[in-house]
Amino acid sequence: MSEPGTFRIAELVEGQCRFPVTPHRARPHERRFCGEPVAWKAGKPTSWCGQHLIEVCGQPGRAAGGASVADMAREPKVTA
Repeated sequence: MSEPGTFRIAELVEGQCRFPVTPHRARPHERRFCGEPVAWKAGKPTSWCGQHLIEVCGQPGRAAGGASVADMAREPKVTA
């Protein structure tokens, strides 16, 4: 398995963070994504891990629509 931050988009499976870790201007074949297990929000899995969910939605419980701490602590369902 690849290290976090080294995944190409085609290598990601359901339950892995899709947050881009390379610069936006990176060439398509150079783009890499996080790949850590996703966090949950409102009882459903998101597209991002806990760290990147905070970047996208704001601090848990502080931003409208932000994830709760309880949601983020939920175990992800990872299917291969």
